[in-house]
This record gives sequence, structure tokens and C-alpha cells, in this order.
Amino acid sequence: MASDRTLIWLKYRFIGDAVLSTPLIHAVSAKMGHADLLGASYHLELLAEEPRLTLHLDTKLRGTRAFLDRLRWLRQQRFAQAVIINRNFRTALLARLARIPRRIGFATEGRSFLLTDRVPYDPTQHEAIAYAALGRPLGLEVRPLPPCLHVSAAEQTRGRELLQGATIGVQPGATGADRIFPPERLAEIINQLDQRVALFGAASERSFTDDLLPHLTHTPTDLVGKCTLRESMAALSQLSIFAAADSGLVHTAVALNVRTVATFSRTPAHQWGHNYPPHRVLVAPQGNMADVPIADVVAAIRGE
Repeated sequence: MASDRTLIWLKYRFIGDAVLSTPLIHAVSAKMGHADLLGASYHLELLAEEPRLTLHLDTKLRGTRAFLDRLRWLRQQRFAQAVIINRNFRTALLARLARIPRRIGFATEGRSFLLTDRVPYDPTQHEAIAYAALGRPLGLEVRPLPPCLHVSAAEQTRGRELLQGATIGVQPGATGADRIFPPERLAEIINQLDQRVALFGAASERSFTDDLLPHLTHTPTDLVGKCTLRESMAALSQLSIFAAADSGLVHTAVALNVRTVATFSRTPAHQWGHNYPPHRVLVAPQGNMADVPIADVVAAIRGE
């Protein structure tokens, strides 16, 4: 009996990639009635409340044995088609060796001969637009922005508990030193806000928060390193605004219908920013976060 199963294969690394893929994920799973999704552990947590998906854990392939184990699993699943968001050569090779009949993906890294449906990848456009184009071979015209994620009613309640009355979220840390506001300048921004602030971030970003706290005039709700990803999503969903450097949590907040202010340093804002109402994008002069005018950030957070 022929399979009718569809695999959606995410990029392995960042949360933001998965969030920006959600319009495509929803469109594909709706058209097919269901889809299987292969992603990293944090992707599965992020997408735990998304409908019509069966989630499978992806791991980094280290060595020949891991490669062959993944190939064996793919063959056992007998997928009819794969939408390969991951752009690397090895992913397309695995899909071909697994004998997945239809393989839709970006024509990158010299892998076009491994795909049945080749989609050009254009780095000059927004990343979400690029992902949405992968739906066209399936007859889908995917609206790429905004992304969309869901939290349950119970999670919303938990989010309110975690926030302790805070309505503004701020992420002091980020991946990459060039994305970090100097703590004294970030404190100046927070100290001018007239609502309670909650601080967000992973445990790996704890040092940035510890550097910030002595400069604050009011005690924030400190959630940095204290929440699971789902708990962070729950808290984000209950905010009125979230402000940070370009990060996965910014994309997540947008997908939870929360207004955002994102400040970009060297990452291309045209490719990763949400520069459309009600969101705001600020770009650091010459990529230097220390040169972003404090008044501009405060005004953007206030919606001025």
C-alpha cells in the first residue's frame, strides 16, 4: 500500500528558523490533513501545541553510524514526500537514499540533483518568504508573515503567574556579543519605563542579567534561566510588548501576537526583522549596539 505521509524537515539549529517556518508548516499540514515534523528537541517543545503534527526528534549526525541510523529510520517511515527546509547537502542526500519519492527543497550547496522539486533560495529577501516558497510545488501560496504559535489556556495562566504583574518583557542577553546592549545603557532604557518589567533569557545568558541588575532602580521579575521554553512562551504570550536584540524569542513573541521592538546590529534586518505594524525594528549605527540612541528605544517601546 502506497504511503501518503508528508515529512517536514526543519533546519537543525536556531529557534527563529522554526518559528519563521510556521506559516509553511501550518499550510502543508492543513492541505495534507496531517504531517510528520523532524526537528531538534527545542523545536519539538516550541511546536508542542501545533495542530495536525506528529513530532520526531532530530539529532546532530556525528559519524557514519548516526548517518546510517537516520537513513534506516527514514526508510522505515515510508514517507511519500518531504518538504526539506534544511538547506544542507546531507539532508537532501539522506532523503534521496531513503527513497522518498518526492523531495522538495532549496537548490543550494550543489544538491539540486538530489531533489525532485528545486526551489531557488534568495538571501536578499525575508527568510520567512524564502521558506513559504517551498509550498509552491504543492500548489500552496503561503502567506509568510506573521508566524503563528499557540499556547494552551493552562499555559496562559501559568504565564501570568510567572510574570508577577509585569507587562513589558526585555531580553538582556543574546547569542553573539555584537547583539548585546551594554548593561548601563540597557538599564537606562528600563529605568525610564513606567510599567513592571520581566527579564527573559536562557541560563547561558545569566551573566548579562547579573551585570544589568545592579543598575536598575526597580526590581524586575527575573525569569532568566528559570523557565522551560514552554514556560517562557507562556509568559511571553501575556505581555503587552517584548523588547530585545534579534533573537529567537523575538520571533516567538511575534508568533504569539505580542508587539515587539527588535534592535539589530550586524544581522541583516531585511532578512530577519519584523518591520511591519505593530512591530518595530531599530538598526544599530555601524552595527554598534552602544550607539543606538536610548531615546529611540524608549519611544519605540512606548509606541511613540
